[in-house]
Amino acid sequence: MKLKQALVAAVAVGALLLTGCSPSGGDADGPADAKIVRVGVVDLAKSIAPWAQAGHPGQYMWSAMYDALTVIDRDGKAAPALAESWERSDDTTWEFTLKKGVTFQDGSAVDAESVVTTFEFLLSDDGRAQYAPHVSTYKYITGVTAIGTNKVEITTDGPRPLLASDVSSVCVVPAVLLHQGMDALWATSVRGD
Repeated sequence: MKLKQALVAAVAVGALLLTGCSPSGGDADGPADAKIVRVGVVDLAKSIAPWAQAGHPGQYMWSAMYDALTVIDRDGKAAPALAESWERSDDTTWEFTLKKGVTFQDGSAVDAESVVTTFEFLLSDDGRAQYAPHVSTYKYITGVTAIGTNKVEITTDGPRPLLASDVSSVCVVPAVLLHQGMDALWATSVRGD
């Protein structure tokens, strides 16, 4: 995990340093106050959907773009990410409390509703069909409900002691990406020049 964080940090720092190299603070593609970061990669992921494929190059891009409720720490245990804490209410019910003040890249809040929307999509017939290998990790989830703005209740089909680990692979995305179609947005927002 530390190596991945160091790699992402090194790429980000390098990109930021390079953006400051033009004499006017801008370039021919836009004004000096434009917020553009260019990063060189060997290959792009096939989709902006973080559940579309396993491995690289996607995993490096997605880990810099999205977060999940939990992350797996260096000891192989679930640790806080978007969720600051979680607990089992009973054998089939878990409650995740989200960190406050977290936003997506567009400035919209990462709240209980965005978590519910992501899970509802992935567990829908369309989500299961498009991302079957990914969804198979947590296919036992039977419901995800918002409890206010910063709590989410997840129910399962039976006792699932590894739920907190399993949801570490479910990157939460802004609802607009799910409504507009992630791959259509990907095709119009990423340039390969």
